[in-house]
Order: sequence, then C-alpha cells, then structure tokens
Amino acid sequence: MREQQSGSRKKRTPEEIQFFKRRSHRRMLDMQHHVLVCNGGCCQRRESEPVIRALREEVAAQDLEEQVRVTASAQCIGRCSDACALVVYPEATWYRGMTAARVPRLTREHLRHGRSIDEWTSYAMVDGRLQRSEAYVVDFEE
Repeated sequence: MREQQSGSRKKRTPEEIQFFKRRSHRRMLDMQHHVLVCNGGCCQRRESEPVIRALREEVAAQDLEEQVRVTASAQCIGRCSDACALVVYPEATWYRGMTAARVPRLTREHLRHGRSIDEWTSYAMVDGRLQRSEAYVVDFEE
C-alpha cells in the first residue's frame, strides 16, 4: 500500500479499490435481509444499543453474516411509541418493543427461516402497502 496521506486514511491503489468494489458487490448479491434498528432518542432510552449489539452477535453466531446486514439508523424512524423499533427488509416488517432477549428468536425465525413474528409486528407490507398488524393494539382513533 502507499504511504499514508494526511490524517489516518491511506490512499488506496486502483487494485485495492477494485477488490473492495468486487467484495461489496458479492455481499450485496448474497444479502437476503437488511435490519434497520432505530437509534433515535426514544429507542436509545429503550436500549437500542444492546439490541444492535445482540443482533450483530446473533447473526454471527448463526452464521448469517453474508445474508443479513444490521444497521443502526442515524436518526429516529418515527415509531417512538414502539421503542425499541426495527424494520426487516425487503419484507418491510416493522417490529416493536425489541429487546436483546428477543433477538435470538427474531434471528432464528425471521432472518433464518423467513417467518415474521406476528405478536411483535406493528406494521407489515401487504399487497404493496404498509398495513397495521392485526396483533397491534393502538390507543388512538383513526
């Protein structure tokens, strides 16, 4: 590799850039699920960081690192009443009340076997539209 430029980042050679592009492309083709965990204020107060850590650890423990990508949101995803909230894509299944203790079941059932967990679901994609889950009880008038 070339010598370091100012700061801590090294300038990549064209070969290194191509290597990283190919690796990134392969990872995208292998990915089956993208989990977006809310990391906004309400979810942080409801332990989003332990959920994120537990998800990453459980995905690794179940050997799903090539198929599942876990991302912490940079801002609130707008479901403070569901904190800690997360969304599993491509299904667009929104989960509520997530805790680190729930992570093994979520990983096993949804991320490995493709079965959503209805009792934790607040919204899900149905016929191309996001619909509130029948199991989701809300305390407001529509």
